[in-house]
Amino acid sequence: RVLAMLTRLYTLGSSAMEQLLRVLTRAYKVLGMAAKSAIAPKGFFQSPINRNLKALVDCTNKDLTGSVYELIVEGQEGAQEGKENQGQSIAKIKREGRS
Repeated sequence: RVLAMLTRLYTLGSSAMEQLLRVLTRAYKVLGMAAKSAIAPKGFFQSPINRNLKALVDCTNKDLTGSVYELIVEGQEGAQEGKENQGQSIAKIKREGRS
């Protein structure tokens, strides 16, 4: 379900994908800060981690993280192909200019 949504956004264009990656990066940072704040400092008593936070981390890891990595890999492959095509176009223009 998540992968289908990400794939749909990926086909919209690079600006939509960049915005999506910014939002996902921020979400992961906030999730990391929440996890760090739930851990007691060294030497203090560690209370049990909130079930809601644990469920959120588990859900994110299970349902979203794999899809995000696949999306990033697809985006990088697309960018490399675009650069190769751009390089070929530039070389073609230079050859035509010499003729």
